[in-house]
Amino acid sequence: MDGMEAGAAAIPHLCSKMAAEDRALRLKGYEVDRFGGYELTRNDPAVTSMLQDFFEAPARAGQPTAFFRLS
Repeated sequence: MDGMEAGAAAIPHLCSKMAAEDRALRLKGYEVDRFGGYELTRNDPAVTSMLQDFFEAPARAGQPTAFFRLS
């Protein structure tokens, strides 16, 4: 399956609204990175590792870092 739970259905009007909001932010010069609720609510060390890597990767690349730190 493509990441959706069995029996789950996409809600097109919500997906469209989120896409429009992403575009509006990008037009204002912001970079948009999304995380799904499911991946953030699982108590899984792989999730913690993924988030830690996501927020620490810019520093490793010599780019500005996030304003907060995962603990």
